[in-house]
Amino acid sequence: MVEYNFKKLSKMAKTKGFEVVRIKGSHHQFLNKTTRELVTIPNHGNNPIAKGTAQKIIKALGYK
Repeated sequence: MVEYNFKKLSKMAKTKGFEVVRIKGSHHQFLNKTTRELVTIPNHGNNPIAKGTAQKIIKALGYK
């Protein structure tokens, strides 16, 4: 399986129309203004995001 980090997931979010609306600590919240969907992506530097967490984020972004 491909390892996802914050940089990859944030690029995926931006291509789906999400924008950063707030940052609290190491968690960035992205909002899609057309669907009003809010997705939180943890930013832990270049470290990979846990497999299950990444899968849930990808699903919430509208992939798969």
